[in-house]
Amino acid sequence: MTHFAFRNGPVEDMHADPNSQLSEEDMKTFNIFMINRMAYIFDLIIEERWIEFSVMVNSNGLYGQDWDKAVPYDSGTLKLIEMDMKTFK
Repeated sequence: MTHFAFRNGPVEDMHADPNSQLSEEDMKTFNIFMINRMAYIFDLIIEERWIEFSVMVNSNGLYGQDWDKAVPYDSGTLKLIEMDMKTFK
């Protein structure tokens, strides 16, 4: 999920740029942080720890409200599923 949500996007392009100031150590730090945070979120969902999940969502919703509104983007996942379904028909 970290690759989907973070690594396979602009941060990778920034890191791959020859003039980038993002080092391998920076990327490692980012990746570990993201993996651990995503693991926590999935654990809350899988274990149905809804109160803890709600507190985490609501407390973090206090920050970044002046940013752009989130726009869900599946990165072509739905299209891959549709193609697979056609294969099995």
